[in-house]
Amino acid sequence: MATGIELSIEQLKTARGHTKAKVTKKLNKLNEFLSANEKAELIQTGEIELDKILMEFDEAQAGYHKHLKGKQELKESEIDFKSVHELVGEVKEKIANYLANSGIPIDDNELPKIKTTDSKLG
Repeated sequence: MATGIELSIEQLKTARGHTKAKVTKKLNKLNEFLSANEKAELIQTGEIELDKILMEFDEAQAGYHKHLKGKQELKESEIDFKSVHELVGEVKEKIANYLANSGIPIDDNELPKIKTTDSKLG
């Protein structure tokens, strides 16, 4: 029978696996949207969702990683973490290029500024 800590590690590993699968699924969907030249707003929404899912993965990964003891397990965990972030980085770069070519501002600093004199209310 597994001890409490082994069961906990397995549960953490399973949770990390589920969140990694969610990241992969979102990345695949975003790549699909980019290939199909979908509306920029749809891609922006997908990127926001990706950021949230990636945070879930990071939390699950951290919880799992801190319970690992063996050098090989730790190394594999670090490699896995880095590979997920590299894939996310690649897709985010594609998104940034796509949005730049669509004419939609990429960050708040690029949004048009509204002056108080633009208001019709006074």
